[in-house]
Amino acid sequence: MAFTMSGEINSFRSVGQYSGNIGLYSIESRMAVNPRLQLISFFQRNTYTDKNVWNIRLAWEFQPFSFLYIVYNKGTFAGSARAIDRQQEQHIIGKLSYLKQFYLLSCTRLIQMTCFSMSMINR
Repeated sequence: MAFTMSGEINSFRSVGQYSGNIGLYSIESRMAVNPRLQLISFFQRNTYTDKNVWNIRLAWEFQPFSFLYIVYNKGTFAGSARAIDRQQEQHIIGKLSYLKQFYLLSCTRLIQMTCFSMSMINR
């Protein structure tokens, strides 16, 4: 099992008409049970818009080149000074991709075999 975490802090002053400080903070973590099963999470905070964003993704490769993804997004926005009045949006998204390969003889080999069998019958 592997686990990594990273963070970033950005601070801006006097952006456009705004003369105050703006902070943008982010934290990302990744936990891999094995290379085929991973949980990735991301959090970002913007102090100018008073916005928090969460993104959590589960990725599973259940057979070669076939994946199941489940993603959860949550955003909160300042609706008022009271935390209970904050506007929120939540999304859960799923994606399934499945690859099935069929193994057939190539056309040239199939044609050669047919021609050979026909020539044996004619003799």
